[in-house]
Amino acid sequence: MNKLLTLLLLILVSSVSLVAEPGITVGAKTKTLIAAVGTDYQWYRDGEVLAGEIGQTLGVRESGSYTVAYTDVFGRSRQQTVCVEVTGTKIVKVYLIGDSTMADYALDADYRAKRYPITGWGQVFQAFMCSDSLFKVRNIIKADSVVVVDKARGGRSTRTFFEEGRWSEIFKSLEPNDLVIMQFGHNDAAKDKAERYVTIEGYKEYLRLFVNQAREKGAVPILLTPVNRNYPWADGKLSNVHGEYPDAVKQVAKELNVQLIDLTQLSIDFFTSKGQGYVTSHYFMNFAAGLYEGYPNRGKDNTHFQPEGAVEVARLVFQTMAGL
Repeated sequence: MNKLLTLLLLILVSSVSLVAEPGITVGAKTKTLIAAVGTDYQWYRDGEVLAGEIGQTLGVRESGSYTVAYTDVFGRSRQQTVCVEVTGTKIVKVYLIGDSTMADYALDADYRAKRYPITGWGQVFQAFMCSDSLFKVRNIIKADSVVVVDKARGGRSTRTFFEEGRWSEIFKSLEPNDLVIMQFGHNDAAKDKAERYVTIEGYKEYLRLFVNQAREKGAVPILLTPVNRNYPWADGKLSNVHGEYPDAVKQVAKELNVQLIDLTQLSIDFFTSKGQGYVTSHYFMNFAAGLYEGYPNRGKDNTHFQPEGAVEVARLVFQTMAGL
């Protein structure tokens, strides 16, 4: 197979040896593989298709030769291969639950054609869980191996996430020391959409449920206030657009003694420091018509992120985790 970009191999576990090509050993220990940024991923082990493994990342539990085929950011077909020998079985999982701002759009089969460049910050969060930075969150993650499991979905509030059985699926899979990072609020606050809307008291009650049930399984919950939208701006400063919902998260965190990341204020401060013009054109989904295949008309979306914005929000979350 042609030599192409080396896979970015993340997360220390136990003894694992990686061979990028015959005669060359890459000194790394991993149970997670992350391909380069692109779309339309398909993973293989020993030449066999891994059904359902169509994301940028792959959790590795067995030794073998792993290949990912994908389309790069320039629309070119690529393949990457790495040989992995795995010993050790424990993987700590970081579950992300929330809405579209956190979701992994690359899991959609038609992502390149219809959705790119929209990117949830959870979609790029695995890259912060690498061996050269994982030590920074030892206060929260008590392991040398992390797999991010992004279960966030667009249009979901705390109530609909629960009613659709999405939380039940996660609850059954939780193990001691796993993390559950929760960021809801965009859809809970949508009074004009009754199918999503949740009152403040209902919002708090569902957050309590997620926290308490995560703790029942020995997992570690972390509450996030909702990341801010790209409005309202006044006099060069961004303001809170989520009303009472960020304070409701803070109240639950205090009541239940839960770790809290005030992503609302963090994003407001960070976006303000960058300026409205830069944030609008680089971070949010605002761009000229015809620039992307899925958007023949101009993009005008001040809620969802382009890749650069998603990375910066993920960075804010990671850096704050390090200080908890």
